[in-house]
Amino acid sequence: MLNKLSFKIGMLFFIFILLVEVLLFVVLYYNSANNQVDEVMSNLLSRGNTHRDVLEDYYNTSTINHVGIMESESDFVVVITDTEGNTIVHSNSIESEMQNVIQKAINNPIDHDGRVVSNDWRHDDYIASQSVIFTENEIKGHVFMFAETEQIRNLLG
Repeated sequence: MLNKLSFKIGMLFFIFILLVEVLLFVVLYYNSANNQVDEVMSNLLSRGNTHRDVLEDYYNTSTINHVGIMESESDFVVVITDTEGNTIVHSNSIESEMQNVIQKAINNPIDHDGRVVSNDWRHDDYIASQSVIFTENEIKGHVFMFAETEQIRNLLG
């Protein structure tokens, strides 16, 4: 009788430990996934702000075209627009989802620090950031950076 009781207590303890380990693994996975996504979004905004900074110092056709060329070889897509949302330069083709994000974001106020304007990586094809180009005391345009969400989904398995 004692062996059966100790076996049951041992199995109960084993199951409890197994459940705690599974719970901790799930929490660790989701924290790691959220950190990866936050890092991608932060990097996207940082790249957009860097391009914005250069364009604020040298706002001319040559520099605008150079930014587009630089991003054409990266995993990101840059779209530089005027204040109305009309495309001046883009590094890769502009998908309809990107155009929708741009038109929606243009109508919302933005501060100089920029912002992530599309972050639903589970459902959208792209995440996006927006940075405003401000020179000579006026807004000259916007820098939009896009990253494919498929890369994030593949990274997280």
